Amino acid sequence: MHTLITFLGKGGQRGTGYREATYRFADGSTARTPYFGLALAAQLNPDRIVVLGTASSMWDVFVEHLAPDEGQEALRLALMERVESGTVDEELLAEVASLLAAAIGKPVEPHLIGMAREAAEQDAVLDTIARVVPRGTVSIDLTHGFRHLGMLGFVSGFMLERLLRGVAMAGLWYGALDMTTDGITPVLRLDGLADIQRWTDALGRFEANGNYGVFAPLLERDGMPADKAAALGDAAFREGTMDVAGARDKLRTVLKALEAPLAGASTLFQDKLRR
Repeated sequence: MHTLITFLGKGGQRGTGYREATYRFADGSTARTPYFGLALAAQLNPDRIVVLGTASSMWDVFVEHLAPDEGQEALRLALMERVESGTVDEELLAEVASLLAAAIGKPVEPHLIGMAREAAEQDAVLDTIARVVPRGTVSIDLTHGFRHLGMLGFVSGFMLERLLRGVAMAGLWYGALDMTTDGITPVLRLDGLADIQRWTDALGRFEANGNYGVFAPLLERDGMPADKAAALGDAAFREGTMDVAGARDKLRTVLKALEAPLAGASTLFQDKLRR
């Protein structure tokens, strides 16, 4: 299952949403919308969408944008009033979910998060994300007016991979509104940041247990032949069984492979690994 996580903030003025932008993806396709998360959903076609916002996020404007003629006037009025007073709760969002799902054509789960002003609130945001993501792949839209929520989104992606079995990061995305040129807003992929974090984590695990094998999937992803990358794990096993000569032979194979340039984050750590 592929889950897209996106954030919903406040509009520029009460009762208004984000301003429209024309987002351009790397493949050249474009989408004009006030909500980058919707453009990203159309591009990625995830199985489900999780929308995270605060008790005063523009839930009412978001619903009106997606489903302006779907009835349930009492629910819409209640939502407007609760947004105005900053008292939207999970129960109300559960009622709104059906409107959103009908408009988008797939499951949509709106959930509340706090402002994440301090450590406890930041932890609570991460806990919410871990709770709503099942097994499968996850893409995260890091675009938000509050820059620190984008940072939390990035941390959450790495946390999910390390904390939950069967969860893998599919991509980190950012709609770069401040980089708009000639009416076109570029869409950035920030997966390279996650790769650097994975390398840093692998180095920490290697220093703790001496297992070269932790680097194998990272090197293979960045261009090292699979058999050469696998030799790292084999070398660690041979060291553990006191087969020093066998381990040395395997590591020589890897050292030779490290002479060739690698792609991605591996280029930053290639000399460190060789040493």
